[in-house]
Amino acid sequence: MMSRQQQVLLQKKPRMVLCVCGHSRELDMLPTTSQQVQQDTRALLACSSCPACHRGERQAVAIGRRDAFGLVPLAGEDVLQNGLAEEVRAHLLEMLSPALAADALPALVAVLNLHKDAAFWVEHRAVLWSTNKQQMATVLLDLLQSQEWSTGEEREELT
Repeated sequence: MMSRQQQVLLQKKPRMVLCVCGHSRELDMLPTTSQQVQQDTRALLACSSCPACHRGERQAVAIGRRDAFGLVPLAGEDVLQNGLAEEVRAHLLEMLSPALAADALPALVAVLNLHKDAAFWVEHRAVLWSTNKQQMATVLLDLLQSQEWSTGEEREELT
């Protein structure tokens, strides 16, 4: 015998909602959801983009900021990874640039340009996406020090 919860889950009926971008998406609500909540949810989703278009919009903004500040394009395994990494870098720049003097901004851009691998930015996104500027600065300092170390190692190999 099925529990009441299992019966309710079996009665779920998906409904299609047309997003503002023109794509449709499935809206899955329980039959016990009130009509008002269903209408409000459908109205809200009809005024927003689908997840794929929303991600594309965010990535386009991040690439625009990248180009405006002179950051180098990132290299990664796929478009989604590159887009997310660009968003992380753009967010970091947004968070730190207001606190910097105008002459310090090129130095920040130079540090951000040290790592061109999208995987690095994605791996460190939890810290870099935070609002804790101390944690961000620690990761950036580690980035700078690791780059100096590898540059020094390369110099020793060349001599």
